[in-house]
Amino acid sequence: MTMLGREDVARAFTALQKLLAAQLEVQQQLISALEEKREAVRTADIGALEAASLREDTLLRRLQDLEGKRRTLVGGLSQTVSPGCEAPLTLSELIALADEAVRGRLEELAAEMRATAASVRRQSAILRQASDALGRHLGGILQTMHSALSRAGVYGNRGTVAYSAPLDASLDLQS
Repeated sequence: MTMLGREDVARAFTALQKLLAAQLEVQQQLISALEEKREAVRTADIGALEAASLREDTLLRRLQDLEGKRRTLVGGLSQTVSPGCEAPLTLSELIALADEAVRGRLEELAAEMRATAASVRRQSAILRQASDALGRHLGGILQTMHSALSRAGVYGNRGTVAYSAPLDASLDLQS
């Protein structure tokens, strides 16, 4: 490898380090957004839920963009350090080939990203369970209200209140 090649590789590893740091930062912001969203679901605050969902969506799009850039960089770097490889090297394989000067920081960033990604998955699962529980709860409330207002008092074949009876009243949920 020529000296220019080594400089190019060093610049590419530095760019990878910056890219991983940016991804880590967005992942950490995503955890914060998921916590806000979980709190909004817990308190059934629709406005806060909408704001947190918009923030989450923005962060996910940003993370997707950074991931695309990372894949492109890793693909090019793989071809540079291992010409002829059929598939891009994994991040761990690339880090092992990095100069000692950047290898330590790259390993730290990769480890932090793995831990943060696991936390995002955990937070998402908790949020999904809470949202499902809230949805079932609200569905049950609406079914009970409909039953009380329709005076049906009968259950259909599926074990739910039959909705064939006309409603005598309505309820304003906005006021």
